[in-house]
Formats: sequence, C-alpha cells, structure tokens
Amino acid sequence: MALLRITSCDYQPAHDRYMLGVDCFYPDDMDKEDRTYLIIASLADICTQEKLYQYIEQNILAQRNIAPSWVGVTWKSTRV
Repeated sequence: MALLRITSCDYQPAHDRYMLGVDCFYPDDMDKEDRTYLIIASLADICTQEKLYQYIEQNILAQRNIAPSWVGVTWKSTRV
C-alpha cells in the first residue's frame, strides 16, 4: 500500500492545466523506493475527489512502468 501526499498544486492559466507535485511512500514495502511525481491535469481530470484519486493513481502507475530505477547508478562522481 502506498501513501500519497500532494505537496504542491499550481494552476497555469495559459495552458488551463494544473501541475501537482505528489510524494509517494511505501511504508509496508522497503524494496520500493519513495518517489516524487509531477502530474499535469486539466480541471476535467480532477474535478471531483474520486476523479482526482483515480487520475493520480493511473498517472503514477504509468510513470512507474516507463521510468527506470536509477538507484545504484553512478554518474560522474555522484552516486544516486
């Protein structure tokens, strides 16, 4: 089970979009790394609480499937 925390919510009137910063924690599963996700949504995507939950969950799952895990990778002299 994941815990989600919306850390920021900014509205961009020029694009009519919301930019949400969402922290995702896994307190029950230490094998999964905590991440922060940037989610871009229109008002129609998040107009109710239930739609907001579904949109964030689907977006995070999609980002987890396509984004690689960079844990253990060394770039120049910095270790992630």
